[in-house]
Amino acid sequence: MTGTSMRSEHFARYYWIAPLVKHQRVLDAATGTGYGAAILANAGAKSVAACDIRRDVIDDARERYSNSGISFSTANIAELPYDDAAFDIITAFEIIEHLEDAKSALAELRRVLAPDGRLILSTPNSLTYPKGNPHHVREYSLREAVQLVRSLFPHTSVYEQHSWVASTITTSKGADSEEPWSLDAARVVGTEAIGQEAHLYSLIVASLEEQASSLAPVVALSVPIELRRWDEVWHEQQDVARKQARHIDDQAEQLTALQKEIESRQLTLEAKDQQLRQLEEAAVAEERLNAQLQLELRSLRAHLAQHEAELVKYLELKRLVDELTDLNHTLLTAADSAQMSRSFAEMYHVVVTSKSWRLTAPLRAIASLARRLRGVLARRASSG
Repeated sequence: MTGTSMRSEHFARYYWIAPLVKHQRVLDAATGTGYGAAILANAGAKSVAACDIRRDVIDDARERYSNSGISFSTANIAELPYDDAAFDIITAFEIIEHLEDAKSALAELRRVLAPDGRLILSTPNSLTYPKGNPHHVREYSLREAVQLVRSLFPHTSVYEQHSWVASTITTSKGADSEEPWSLDAARVVGTEAIGQEAHLYSLIVASLEEQASSLAPVVALSVPIELRRWDEVWHEQQDVARKQARHIDDQAEQLTALQKEIESRQLTLEAKDQQLRQLEEAAVAEERLNAQLQLELRSLRAHLAQHEAELVKYLELKRLVDELTDLNHTLLTAADSAQMSRSFAEMYHVVVTSKSWRLTAPLRAIASLARRLRGVLARRASSG
């Protein structure tokens, strides 16, 4: 039912401007499937050109309306393949809300419009149109749309398009009639007040020269409202809504469980991270301690080497002292013997003139000092 309502909205615009196109050169920009261009061609236009950016759509429209005399072209509205001032009437329904640069597109439409021609465009009213159309780059309020158009066209007439819920009284067409509904109403009565800017679509007739407005209101019927079917659809939608609500509740429970699991894992991760930082700090401390111990070990090894060298020297000195002590003892026991004296003198001469005697002079001094020290200690002991 939404599709038939939208279809009637689109058809209404073309039937609304149909009285303007007789004997006129017409361009239907962004024609889509081409039904609007066909309406204008049947309304007596001198020529009708129709363009759209999608080649497959244009190919289908060209095949569908092959006998209509309409010239279909694949074209970008910002770069139209037409001469300047080529058209008297240009329709641009539901275009500007799809464009990043709507002003450039309107400038291109102005280029191909005759000086005394008219541009008729429509766009959803951003204040009332349902939100969320993914194909709309920007939606305009009536004031914004008029401001945009007047930046290029000095003369504008503004119209509003509403989608009504209405009740009609007509003669019976018969149960088997397949003809479209058509209603010439002498009077349309409103039963409810509507607010300011409550219309669904804004329509603007723009021109470069001032022109008299000659567009009468039009009503395009879709299909009658079948209340029984609406009631069935309402109940179907209620069932769908309940199922969706249960599904959402289930998803919410799963989401809550997942959030709790994430929080638990986050806490575990933080604890592991803390442990890792502690281990890293301990490793750094251990590396510093190892470095310090290595320095101390090298220092101890140096001291040990020094002490070992001093020990070697001490042992050598002790050996020499022992030899001298033994030699002195031998000399003392042989003092009474002349032969021993001569031998001693000879040996003494050899010793004192030898190189080793000169080298060991310090040791002998040490030995002499040691003997004196022992004598002093002995005397002190006997006197005490």
